[in-house]
Formats: sequence, C-alpha cells, structure tokens
Amino acid sequence: RVTLSDIIARISSALPESMYITSLSYTPMSSGAKIALQGFAPQTEDLLLLRSSLEQDPLFGNFHFPTSNWIKAANIDFSFDFEI
Repeated sequence: RVTLSDIIARISSALPESMYITSLSYTPMSSGAKIALQGFAPQTEDLLLLRSSLEQDPLFGNFHFPTSNWIKAANIDFSFDFEI
C-alpha cells in the first residue's frame, strides 16, 4: 500500500529545483486516488522535465495536462492531475 507521504516524496524528487508546488489535492477513488497539483515553473522546459519524470514513475498514470500550461514560455502558473 502506498501512503500519501510516499506520493509526496515521489513528486518532490521529480520536481526541478527551480519549480514549486502551491497546491496538492488527494481524492481517494475506488481503485486508487486522483492527485491534482498546482504550482509555478519559471520556464516551459522545467514543466516538461517534471512531466517527463512523473510519467516515468510506474505508480502514476492517466495524466491530464491542460493546454493552458503551454501558452506561456516563462513564469508559468501550472495545474495538472493524474491517478495512482
């Protein structure tokens, strides 16, 4: 069984130093949970790096990255969700 602290640790280890999370929500579901994140990325490349790192984690899946995350090239207030 995966704990919420395990999930937070995995997200934290995937997060580039230049980025930060402003909100994390955890919603239990019948077969796992939904995680929603909001935060700040100084560059698109940082957000791409986070996305790639999280998608490589076998615990996480079914990602939804809204197109609004990709409109700005810098100073990005992002949001996305995924399931465990």
